[in-house]
Amino acid sequence: YEAYSPLFLSSAFALGYGLSFACITATLVHAILYFRKQIWVQARRSVSEQPDIHARLMSRYKPVPDW
Repeated sequence: YEAYSPLFLSSAFALGYGLSFACITATLVHAILYFRKQIWVQARRSVSEQPDIHARLMSRYKPVPDW
């Protein structure tokens, strides 16, 4: 492709690409900082095999047979 022409990126495309990576990073960092206590508690609970709320609610129903 170098023989054809060099790579041209518009400034809007480069800015949009950079902002999308910044938004993804900011979302992950915000989730970790804001919900770190809940994440830590749930991670410790899953290691010690304590069922979460969904597993406790679903345990009341009969299991569906495999076909």
